[in-house]
Amino acid sequence: MAEGWKSLRAFVRRLPWYRFGAGVVAGGVGLLVTFLMRAFGLGVFLPEIAVDFVVGRIPGAIESFFIRTLGEGAKLLALLTALAVFLVLPGVYATLYRRVQRWLKNRWLVMAFYTFSSAGIVLLVILPILDAGLLGSNTSVGVGFAVFSQLIGYWLYAALLDYLLVDVAAEYPEGFSLSRRQFIAGTIGAVAVAALTIYGLGSLISKKGRLVFASI
Repeated sequence: MAEGWKSLRAFVRRLPWYRFGAGVVAGGVGLLVTFLMRAFGLGVFLPEIAVDFVVGRIPGAIESFFIRTLGEGAKLLALLTALAVFLVLPGVYATLYRRVQRWLKNRWLVMAFYTFSSAGIVLLVILPILDAGLLGSNTSVGVGFAVFSQLIGYWLYAALLDYLLVDVAAEYPEGFSLSRRQFIAGTIGAVAVAALTIYGLGSLISKKGRLVFASI
């Protein structure tokens, strides 16, 4: 039993957590940009589309339970859950970065690959699955802005991923540890970002006609 736990811990430690974390951070920046574009009617925001899709298909009993238990917080919880999913996905995709880097060799080609492959997966696979149509044709902004917002978002994702996994990794080849001051500053920054995220998502779900549960 003890040997099994040791093997499991060793396996977990060998996982590319730095690449995963870099992907989550880069994906978060891309999502932030698409959120802002969505707020100005210039694009689509994937977590919002995912929540709309799920809310329209969950059984009424489950919907009523969450509404009775959480009230308006049910909408925010659903959106935060979707946000977490769409942060994990680019994190997982980033774990393949070294393989893509060895395959393409050229830094700009790697960035282009991550930009167009990520946007392509969203536009050709995820949006149709979420009933938003091929290339976002069923969204309120139409194909043009849907494609544009995803290309911009995933270009930023690819660019930041390149910076974190090439430039930062080269500067700290042995890894780096945070000082107490850096840890405190990072914690404060994370809390501030979380607060702004909740505020922004709250303003999004409060808009008339968006993310409204049928029984409210």
